Amino acid sequence: MKRVILCVSALLAGGFAFAQTPKTVTPQSKQALAPNAAVGGNLSTIDQVGIGSDGLAVQEGTMNTSYINQTGTSASNRNLAIVAQSGNVGDPGIARSGFKNYADLTQDGEGNQMGALQLGDKNTAWGNQLGNDNVALMEQGAVNARQAQNNYAEVAQTGNGNEAEVQQRFDNNIASSTQDNTGFATGNRSYQEQVSAGNQSNGHTAISTQRGGDNEVRQFQTGPNSAVGNYAEANQGDINGTDTATGAYAQQIQSGSGQQAYINQKLAGDEAYQEQLGANNVAVADQNLGGVVSGGDNFSSQYQDGTGNDAEANQNGNNNESFQEQFGVGNSALTVQKFGQSAGNYAQSIQTGNDNDSQIRQNSNGNFAQVDQFGSNHMSIVNQNQLGTQLGNASFNGSNTASVLQRDANGLSNAVQTLLKSRSGLSPAAKTLSRL
Repeated sequence: MKRVILCVSALLAGGFAFAQTPKTVTPQSKQALAPNAAVGGNLSTIDQVGIGSDGLAVQEGTMNTSYINQTGTSASNRNLAIVAQSGNVGDPGIARSGFKNYADLTQDGEGNQMGALQLGDKNTAWGNQLGNDNVALMEQGAVNARQAQNNYAEVAQTGNGNEAEVQQRFDNNIASSTQDNTGFATGNRSYQEQVSAGNQSNGHTAISTQRGGDNEVRQFQTGPNSAVGNYAEANQGDINGTDTATGAYAQQIQSGSGQQAYINQKLAGDEAYQEQLGANNVAVADQNLGGVVSGGDNFSSQYQDGTGNDAEANQNGNNNESFQEQFGVGNSALTVQKFGQSAGNYAQSIQTGNDNDSQIRQNSNGNFAQVDQFGSNHMSIVNQNQLGTQLGNASFNGSNTASVLQRDANGLSNAVQTLLKSRSGLSPAAKTLSRL
């Protein structure tokens, strides 16, 4: 699968109770968000039927609307659709420029590319692609943009080998991506990047939903340092349906306060990486949500640095691995591993600081739990086979191993503490880089 970061210019050239629970952003209504171009705005409509077509619309000002619809086959394997809507809110002499613009791009065929660039506030960008090898990029705001808040971007793709990318700057934006490669051998890729610049921000929201196997989600959110931070959710596999999705990959990296990160993966061979820097953050990874006893071989890694953070990993099946690492004060870590009758599960919890809590719960046999707490006033609870005999077979009991190490940091020099911290393991981001 391709791992590239795109830009519009490139397309133009070519037991612990957590209070928070996952939410699902309901797709917005196109009819409700589309502005009335007759009231102070321009309207551009491009309809292209056939192959080898290029569509480009450039609009400046407020309440502009642009529609591009391309229908083609694979004869030339090439369609391109670009919308650029610009204007910096608050520029001297420009009244509400770059405000409430609307872009709607639709492509049906193979080898299509689409991109939308919007500067300003309360803009909306839609992208819908049906077919193979599609690429969609939605950019709202820019590094030097005066404002780019309350924007909404949504991408929907069907087929395999698709790439959806949303980049949003400033504050309080929403990104939504839906991809379905059910029945195809090649997975899709979703990349969402949101950066907050303060102002009136309550953080961004990023939702990525994928159906089918071998899909990839990467979500990166920065700032703000407020009570309500960013929210990221990655859903891989149709949890309530017949989708037998495997081999999913999800990565979430957040910095700031009040962040929430959720990863939901359906079956087996999945990987989940979560990293949070700041205070009062929540990270939850759920794997083998399909509840298949024979599912497993999942990997979860959670890293938090700050105070008052919560990390939770829930894994069903066999031969799963969970790694949790926390630095700071007042953090909580919980790992729950069910089944394990064929091959045991592994859980490791590392905490450095004071007043941290760790809890590991494992079912069946052959499990291994390791806890390492450095500092003072920690609590560690390890329960093995506490969920009862799996499938009523007594042979699935026992042969578990637990290791708990608690060390008091008082009296140790800063150099020693730094050394211990550096040897406690790489963060998920570093591990991810080593895998590429």
